[in-house]
Amino acid sequence: MRTAPFTVSDGGGGDGGSADQRLSTSVRAGTLSMVQDGDTVDFGTTVLGTGSGVQRSRLNRVEVEDGRGVNSGWSLTATLSGFTSSGGGTVPADAVRWTPRCTAQNGSVGAPVAGSPAALGSEAASLCRMDPDGSRPFTGGRFDADADLTLTVPGFTPPGDYSATLTLTLL
Repeated sequence: MRTAPFTVSDGGGGDGGSADQRLSTSVRAGTLSMVQDGDTVDFGTTVLGTGSGVQRSRLNRVEVEDGRGVNSGWSLTATLSGFTSSGGGTVPADAVRWTPRCTAQNGSVGAPVAGSPAALGSEAASLCRMDPDGSRPFTGGRFDADADLTLTVPGFTPPGDYSATLTLTLL
């Protein structure tokens, strides 16, 4: 690192003076990354024949951090496998619908866009995205995303414990 030159002047009269120092720093691009608050979502128990078979839950909060210092945008999507039980029962992935939400944390630059309410499945569904914005030189910061989830268990589903895998992808 170079040392910046400085000058001192006494003003010619010996009454003090002034000095200038040039300050510098380097800024390097960071990364695009995500973390989630947990890895399990529990819809609870459905008792067949006692109602509609609708269960509600919430996706664990996902925090996207964009420290790249560019304006290229990003997209957070999800796919969902079908539910299976150890006894061979299945519940299709599209039995789960979501209503996404996303917000920018304080100090972030840009406005994220929540995905549309949709049934989940093997096709990627948008949870949250940041579109490139030509009015700014860059976007970035921290952004929170989550979704309300609704599972509608078909009335002909064999009893058992079921599980599925939701895969989040950040590009």
